[in-house]
Amino acid sequence: MDKKIRLLEIELQTIKNLEKEPFLTLPELSVKIKKSLRQTSRIIHNLKEKNIIERVGSRKTGYWGIIK
Repeated sequence: MDKKIRLLEIELQTIKNLEKEPFLTLPELSVKIKKSLRQTSRIIHNLKEKNIIERVGSRKTGYWGIIK
């Protein structure tokens, strides 16, 4: 069964940024996508809930992995 997940434009933009630079921190990502830190945190949370991204490693030295 192939489930299609609908993504918002800002979620797609976030994924593209994380694919290019997986070691981005939330503050750095919020500057790149031009959203507040709180909004960026919500976007990341939503992408993790949809099993699209995951944090690999620790908060300090880890990176964002894209789940395909």
